[in-house]
Formats: sequence, C-alpha cells, structure tokens
Amino acid sequence: MTENTKLGSNALEDNTGDWNTAIGSFALSDGNTGISNVALGVNSLLNNKSGKYNTALGTASLIYNIQGEVNTSIGSNSMGFNMTGSANTCIGAQSLYVSTAWDNNTVVGYQSAMNTQSDNNTAVGYKALYSTETNGGNNAFGFQAGYYNKGTNNTFLGSNTGPISGDTTNYTQSTAIGNNAVTNASNQITLGTSSETVTVPGKILADHLDKLKLKEALKVSFDRSEEHTSELQSPDHLVCRLLLE
Repeated sequence: MTENTKLGSNALEDNTGDWNTAIGSFALSDGNTGISNVALGVNSLLNNKSGKYNTALGTASLIYNIQGEVNTSIGSNSMGFNMTGSANTCIGAQSLYVSTAWDNNTVVGYQSAMNTQSDNNTAVGYKALYSTETNGGNNAFGFQAGYYNKGTNNTFLGSNTGPISGDTTNYTQSTAIGNNAVTNASNQITLGTSSETVTVPGKILADHLDKLKLKEALKVSFDRSEEHTSELQSPDHLVCRLLLE
C-alpha cells in the first residue's frame, strides 16, 4: 500500500489500494482495493471495492459504490445507491440518490434527479428531473424543472417546466422554455404559457410552412410571391420572412 491517508475510526480498514484518502469514521473501510479515491465524511465510500478515482464528500455519499469510477459526489447521501455507475458529477444532498449503474450524469441541487436510473442527464436546480426514471438524455435547468418527466431527450428551461402531475407519457424530443411551460406531446416546443406573449424581434425562417395555421396564429394575411417567399406584417409592424415550399 502506497501513500494512503486516513483519519477517523475504522477509516481505510482492510484497505489494499494505493493513493487513497479517507477522513471520517468507516470511510473506505470495507476492504477497498481501488486507487486514488477521496472519501470525506462518515460512511463515505464505505463499501467501495475496486472503484477508483472517486471523490465522495458528505455523510454516506457513494456509500454503496463498489466498482464505479471517476464519480464526484458532494452532499449527504448523494449517489447513495450507486454501485457501478461511472463518470457522474453530483452536488447536493440525495442527488442522483436511486441510480445504481448509470453513467455520465451531471446533477446539481437538493434531490435533483433523485429517482433517475438512466444515462446522460443534466439536472440543475432543486428537485430538477426528480421523477425521471429509466429514460435518459434529458436536460433540466431551474426549480423543479422537468419534475414529472418520464421521457427521453427532452429539454426544460425554467421553473416547473415540462409535463404536469399525473402525466406519465414517455414524450421524446420536446422542449419547454419559460416558467410553468408545459409539454404534452413528443417533438414539441413550448414557449411560456397562455398568459404570456411571445415576441420575435427579428426574422423567422421556416421550412414546410403550414400557411393556414400560421395565418391563424399570427392573425395576419399574406400572399405567396414569385420567389416562393412571403413577408408578414404584424400589427406591431414586425416583419417576418418565411421560406415556403
């Protein structure tokens, strides 16, 4: 054993790995063979076996980790049930708490992504992506952003964005922007709520334009030009240039 540092009752007990640091009672104490781990806090990385290059700061952080590598877990009980998941970064108590074997998640905030059991998620904010389970590739930023999300590859920007309570549909490729913006279908983009006005200060370029739907939405009329383009004049003299089929 080379260059190990320990402080606390039973810290690094039965350790055979090298370059480990364990501070706190029972930190890295259950027969660790991994290298270059840092455990700070009671029971942090308690059950680690061959996992290496992990950093666990906080009581019981990464407590059940066995083979997971290159994880950074900061906060009491953060990544509490992880066993083999790797390359995760978690900051916040009980963040990514239920995940056992998933990789490449970045989570910041109390109980953010708490129930997530999938890869490649980013959750920043109090209880962001809280209910997301087996579907990955989601991005959520804001207080409870994507809280009820069950889907894959979705983006939520703003507080309480995403599906509403009780909606358990697996929506994919949808985006909600603005506080309380709701998604209720796949391949959907929602900007704000019905009580807000969406303002576009520049030009809009769009393919496969549905003229009737656009006319109804903008409440303006337009004619198709010889160049297959149209200009729309809004009541506020906003000009939008659109490409038509």
